[in-house]
Amino acid sequence: MRIRFGSSLLLLLLALFLRAAAAGAVEPGTILPLDAVERGQRGYGLTVLEGVRIDTFQVEVIDVMRGRGGSGSVILARLSGLGIEEAGVAQGMSGSPVFLNGRLAGAVAFAYPFAKEPIGGITPIEEMIEVLDQAGGGEGGGVPAPPGGERSASPFQGPEPIATPLLVSGFGSALADEIGDFFRPFGMIPTAGGSGETSAARDDWKPLPGAAVGVQLLGGDASLTGVGTITWVEGDRVLAFGHPLFQAGSVNLPLVSAEVHARIPSLAISFKLGSPLETVGALLEDRRAGVAGRLGIEPPTIPIEVTVESPGFGRREYRYDAMDDKRLTPLLVSWAVRNSVVHRERAIGERTVRMRLFIDLEGADDLERENVYSSGSVLDEMEDDILAPLRVLASNNLARPKVNRVRAEVKVEDGRRSARIERLDIEKGRLRPGETVRGAVTLRFYQDATETRRFEIPLPADLPEGKLLLRACDAAFSEEWDSKRAPNRFATKDINGLVRILREMRTNESVFVQLFSEAKGVTVDGREMPGLPASRLAVLGTGLHADDGNYVKGNVLASETIRLDAFVSGCRSLPIVVDRAAP
Repeated sequence: MRIRFGSSLLLLLLALFLRAAAAGAVEPGTILPLDAVERGQRGYGLTVLEGVRIDTFQVEVIDVMRGRGGSGSVILARLSGLGIEEAGVAQGMSGSPVFLNGRLAGAVAFAYPFAKEPIGGITPIEEMIEVLDQAGGGEGGGVPAPPGGERSASPFQGPEPIATPLLVSGFGSALADEIGDFFRPFGMIPTAGGSGETSAARDDWKPLPGAAVGVQLLGGDASLTGVGTITWVEGDRVLAFGHPLFQAGSVNLPLVSAEVHARIPSLAISFKLGSPLETVGALLEDRRAGVAGRLGIEPPTIPIEVTVESPGFGRREYRYDAMDDKRLTPLLVSWAVRNSVVHRERAIGERTVRMRLFIDLEGADDLERENVYSSGSVLDEMEDDILAPLRVLASNNLARPKVNRVRAEVKVEDGRRSARIERLDIEKGRLRPGETVRGAVTLRFYQDATETRRFEIPLPADLPEGKLLLRACDAAFSEEWDSKRAPNRFATKDINGLVRILREMRTNESVFVQLFSEAKGVTVDGREMPGLPASRLAVLGTGLHADDGNYVKGNVLASETIRLDAFVSGCRSLPIVVDRAAP
């Protein structure tokens, strides 16, 4: 979802509006310090329950719970009006500003699930202003790992941060469940949302205290948006939520306007149904006491383009925009690609899927990979192939290249085209140096006959006597074997070397026949160097050169790749003896 401030005229109009809004914004003199908050004080709050209209509810202070250390203080209050007596504090009200004695005291941010009265917790505005003052002051480390468990499952009897409705639009039910499982530990509850693409509310929405606002993680043909309420606007600066989204520190995420379709009452805790409207700025800080950002600027996003071609449906293109984050972006790309396939096919059953993945990088060579999938878990296999390169590029120790764009070309074919390695046979188990290993791999195709593919691997004439190991395996088994046999195979000194390793990783449509000896070698900068003299092996294997090389536990004497038009699985191995006296 692109920002609509593209022209200089619109930017000028926005600047004039923000300047006018600043005149009516909450000035420091109109802030009510926490020390001035007393039991029994009455006031009001602002929130949206329908469309983009800001409505007023009533507030009565119960008491102040002062925090210690980094916990923060909470103003306990009883809320009423707008049907809150029956519905209670609703998800989506986070950030609703509360005014006492005509001055801004804080934002509704906490609630007690299953409470018999609508009692909420208010984050003091003084703590939230500290977040606003940090906005744009640094670069964070990205979204943290999901905390263990779910917030709602906590036995702690204190006020809990009001869960953030995560508006989910354009996803199938299975993927929506997967998305929900990931975000629930952050206190984000997946909720069906609309697209908001043709809503007349776009023109009516204004960046004012009490307005609905969202943080968009993914936009385009499917969207994921966490929604709350604006607390304070000062010029182009904005405060919201009263509690963190991820508590990720400094961020740069799309801030979007939002509308509310309805409030859904619930015995546990009610929630708002809504839709994102359009990008209005950027979220720059995600802290304990709230989130802060700036209006009128466009945050960086990563375009995702997916084309899906399938029998009877032809070719269709899908477009998305994902937030730029080293932990979440790989997941968002995976969800977008797999959602496009499911959306086109409705369900993946007896199908074969081929995918070409292009990652346009700045600061490194572009990455392109192609693979095939044909099993009972096609979408899971696709997920692994999408997540792995993006996670490695984002979290390696060398550099984090900027991802400019991701493109996936997916072709779905009728029927399940897969083959399992059933047998590995060789003509002779004892051979002389210089002879040729002649053998065959037997594959059984899914619900079909077997097929035999022959191979020939010549032995070196100077090969010493001893035992060898012959393996015929699929891509997954072969990569796992190599990672254990040559632990430094994936080590490299520069980001382009890492891209090369990712590009050269094996794919699923082949049988990889390899002949191994027990002779030691080394890996240097991600490449194997077998058969080195003992003196060189000793040098490269010492601690002084630990960054340059590492021993290889077994040497690849020869290999052959048998390519099939099918997804290959399985692994077989046989011993071979090299004997100069062999018949």
